[in-house]
Amino acid sequence: MSSAAGETPAPGPSFFDDIARDYDAQMSRVPGDLWMREAFQEFVIRGLAPGEVVLDFGCGTGVDARVYAERGFRVIGYDSSVAMTQVAANRCGTGIGGNLVEIFSGPYEEFLGRPWSRTRPSAIVSNFAVLNLVPSLRAAFARFHEILQPGGSVFLSLLNPCYVRNLVTPGLRRLFFRALRHGITEFPSAKVPTLLYRERFVRQAAEPFFALDLRAGVGAVVNHAAIAGSWREPRGWRERIEHRFSSTRVLAGAGKFTFLKLRRRG
Repeated sequence: MSSAAGETPAPGPSFFDDIARDYDAQMSRVPGDLWMREAFQEFVIRGLAPGEVVLDFGCGTGVDARVYAERGFRVIGYDSSVAMTQVAANRCGTGIGGNLVEIFSGPYEEFLGRPWSRTRPSAIVSNFAVLNLVPSLRAAFARFHEILQPGGSVFLSLLNPCYVRNLVTPGLRRLFFRALRHGITEFPSAKVPTLLYRERFVRQAAEPFFALDLRAGVGAVVNHAAIAGSWREPRGWRERIEHRFSSTRVLAGAGKFTFLKLRRRG
């Protein structure tokens, strides 16, 4: 991926090529990761009608793409990592054979600059903090606006620097306050350059292309390492509270992940 002049460069696909075979196993070790991925999937599905065309930006190994296809959407999956898309193509083989799923890869620079030759999607979705790896949000939003059908939506899952537990964690407390002050901060211990964006910063970067339509947040109430159920079948009072109130003002701004639905202008 590329970056604007003077910005921290986004990671190239080589890191993700290296971990592609083990990525799914790594992401399923912690119950909270599965919880948040499923929560975002439902956030997307509730906002769309069956049969719509969805671009899964940063589709990785195709976990979400297969879910969307099984729920009746047509899915175009893009990732800059060839190895990740190879795994995705295997996972989504049935959907590909039924012309419900298309997976492709290419450098991020080409995604931004090449003419769009595929079906224009009515929604763009990006789960599990893919946009936290993108240093120029404005460039990404400009491209999303160009690709989307009029009236289309962008659904984002972003790491939240104002996560309530960052405030009480000594090593992460400064991230909380830097984000409050500057709107953006870098996550110090990430394996690849990862930028944390305050929600207001994201909304400003999306102007004039998109307007905020809906927001939610997950991870504020549950114990990330000790979730017993799934988002679709929560267990215990913590999971049930988060499932019910994730779209309220307090929980939407306090979770580990922030979910945003942005409506295309024009």
